[in-house]
Formats: sequence, structure tokens, C-alpha cells
Amino acid sequence: FRTIIQQLYSKGITVFLSSHVLSEVQQLCSRVCILNRGRIVATDTVKNLSEKIIPKTNIRIDLEAEGITEDAEEEIKKLQSVLEVKKTVTGINVVSERDISAEITALMVKRGIKIHSIRTTEPSLEEIFLKLTEVKKNG
Repeated sequence: FRTIIQQLYSKGITVFLSSHVLSEVQQLCSRVCILNRGRIVATDTVKNLSEKIIPKTNIRIDLEAEGITEDAEEEIKKLQSVLEVKKTVTGINVVSERDISAEITALMVKRGIKIHSIRTTEPSLEEIFLKLTEVKKNG
């Protein structure tokens, strides 16, 4: 199905795709239209919506590591630009105003904590949708 959509798009054909699977929509569509209770609340590219709805600088950093101590967690919280830190079963999730993954990595290495992976992600279409529909429901 994805291949067919991509082939049609490459030929300049417009395809309207209606789906609740927002990860698929984000992969396949160049523009999106978000509906809430039958009304259009936003139409744009995913990138533009992300920049408008969720500040572009808010980046999530997911760190999987062994032996993260409370001291290390507190040190991460003190890093400049950190908005939120949550301990997980496999590591820590950080929300920051900028990409501080290098600083977090250096902190972990300095403390002798073994890092399995570190990944940064910007807001997904699902997060954008939830923000838009939350604003419209309460506003």
C-alpha cells in the first residue's frame, strides 16, 4: 500500500488518505489535515505544524543505560535547557529545549555508566494531534 501511494505521489497525483494511524500518515503524506469532532483544526506539513504547535526546540532524548544512579539523574536535571527528566525501566527520558545528548553522554561516561543507546526525537504527528485537539476541547 505504501509503495502504491509513493508511486502515485512521485507521478504528481494527489491522494487523500484518511487514517487514525498517525505514524503511517507522517511517513506517507507531504501535508496533513487534522480534524477534531468533524471540524478542521489545522492543515499544513508535519514539520510546519510541529514548529507552530510544539516548540521546535523541545527535543526528547531517550537514554538506555545500566546503573543510572539518583546522583546522575539529579545531575542531568541540573543541565541547562532541561525541562523534564523521567526514569524508565531501561534508562532515562529527557525533554530539553535543545539537543543535549552529547552533554548527557559525557556525564554518563564520566560516572562510569554503560550506555546502550541514546536517541533524540522531535515531536510526532500523534503528539501534534493531541496538542491540537486538547486545545480545541478545552478552549
